[in-house]
Parts: sequence; structure tokens; C-alpha cells
Amino acid sequence: MKLKKKIKKPEKARDKFVNLHVHTDHSVGVCITSGEEYIEEAVKLGQDSIAFTNYSSLSGVVHYTKIAKKHGIKSIIGC
Repeated sequence: MKLKKKIKKPEKARDKFVNLHVHTDHSVGVCITSGEEYIEEAVKLGQDSIAFTNYSSLSGVVHYTKIAKKHGIKSIIGC
């Protein structure tokens, strides 16, 4: 799934929360949510960063990092 349009961030985010433990559909058997969905939600909430911490896999990291950067979100990578 690709984000169809650039999402506008809210002018002022209420909270400066950052998800530091996010598993995507690249964590086989753990999660079915795509990185794009997490990025979209982070933008809607006014967050400026998100950490992708898939189990035993770095697949998808480059793809999701490019999408996050396009939407003004810093991608933090972990495994």
C-alpha cells in the first residue's frame, strides 16, 4: 500500500510522543500493519519520528524510511 497523497501535519502537536517500538508487516508472524499505515498515523498525530523495530529483519527499512522522509518523519531503525 502506498500513501496516495501527502498528508498535512497539524500545526501544533498536542503531545511530543514518539513510537520507539513499532513492528511492521516485515516482522513475520508478529504484525500485519504496514509501515505506511504507521507513517500515516504518525503524521496525523503530529509526530516527527517513528522507530521501526522489526523482529530479526531489516527488510522494508529502506522503503519505509524513504516514505517517512517524504512526509517529514524521521525514521529510527532498530531490530
